[in-house]
Amino acid sequence: RTQYSWFIVNTLSSAINHFNKHRSQRMRETLRLQLGQEYVMCDDFAKALSVLGHSMDEFRASQWWAFLVTSLRLALRCAYATAQVEDYFTLAVELLGNKYGYKEDEKVRLQANIERIISNEVPEPEPGLSVAHIKKAESLWRAGMDRLWK
Repeated sequence: RTQYSWFIVNTLSSAINHFNKHRSQRMRETLRLQLGQEYVMCDDFAKALSVLGHSMDEFRASQWWAFLVTSLRLALRCAYATAQVEDYFTLAVELLGNKYGYKEDEKVRLQANIERIISNEVPEPEPGLSVAHIKKAESLWRAGMDRLWK
């Protein structure tokens, strides 16, 4: 099976540059969200988190809530996969806000994960990650938590 993700990443990057040049802010940010999703498909969670971080700032400023929620959820998964403790904590707290329409059971799970981080424990994995990614992330989290709480 042919993997086209890197070709898609290059094409999206070119399109983002095009819309940036022509000052089409909304289209650029929409494509950045798609680029972040494509990086996740390539298992490059760090790049996805970086790209999504820029988009989320724009989505907040423009009050584009549907795209912001999509970005926040994806960024939370990326932050977990890369064991970015501070990013994960910040994103989880933001998603607990009422304006995002997060379901109660998801809010309870996020609250429990925040409590685990505060207690120097590894949080439960984010939905949508493979077993291999979860195992790798858990070892990264243990190392990250040790550094954070020393």
